[in-house]
Amino acid sequence: MKSDQLGANTSCLHSLPLPEAVKRIRDLGFHGITLLAFAGTRHGFGDLAGFWFRDLSHSERDRLKRLVSSFKRLAIHAPFFDLPLVSNDPKVEQLAMERMRESIEATAYLGGQVAIIHANRRPNYHLGEYWDSLVSAFRSLGDYAAERRVAVGLETGFPDGVEKFVDLIEAIGHPAVGATLDTGHMARYVERNLKGTPKGARQLNERLMEVVRQLGWMTIHCQLHDVVIPQWADHHAIGHGVIDFQPFLMELEAIGYEGMLEFELEERDGVGALVESKTRIETLMSRKVARPLL
Repeated sequence: MKSDQLGANTSCLHSLPLPEAVKRIRDLGFHGITLLAFAGTRHGFGDLAGFWFRDLSHSERDRLKRLVSSFKRLAIHAPFFDLPLVSNDPKVEQLAMERMRESIEATAYLGGQVAIIHANRRPNYHLGEYWDSLVSAFRSLGDYAAERRVAVGLETGFPDGVEKFVDLIEAIGHPAVGATLDTGHMARYVERNLKGTPKGARQLNERLMEVVRQLGWMTIHCQLHDVVIPQWADHHAIGHGVIDFQPFLMELEAIGYEGMLEFELEERDGVGALVESKTRIETLMSRKVARPLL
């Protein structure tokens, strides 16, 4: 792992306009950046800067491209809050697919590598009943991305469980579709009765190692944040929670991971959390520790 793989999501810097958030991330020494291809949303500490790519004029697109041109790595996070790829309403599914394609277009236009996209649950249906629809949707998005020479990174968190998530990636089986491994989302894969406990924390770290080993080269993007107990809350600064990032980094090294390591934090002091997290991960990178035993 190298420090030039580190990047930051503009969502870490809430309440800032997009140009200022990009500038702050650059000034903090990051070589990678992730932008939000959606607007009009917020997290617990403030509004988040983003954009709807197809609503931008040609000059606005060019300005945005120049704004991020100095970054070695760039990813785009597609909308997910209210745009499910599988839905009871076919028109909602159609709109969601169009927004995902829009995010892929933005990735290609801005010179990025990965469009981060979520799968979603269909309420009151068993996964097997809409499995084929999920596979078909991501294969279609993979085709769209491949034509534009970018990749889709399906983010961990759903389906539930390491095995089911890996099964979905393998079922999609598309060369332009890989996994976005989100460290904090691994908390969702812990047994319900263990969440918020020290035993649950151990299981979280075990699940994290397990998913890296099973995905291997299919991991194309990583999002880093910590999980605190007993709240069992994610998106915290590195070192404030229970995730053991040293063996995680060693596992990524073992599979030859060369993609971005993106901080995706939700802290009141966004700049301070980024500085602290960057310093902690760079310190871990500098340590030579043997790879954990299988």
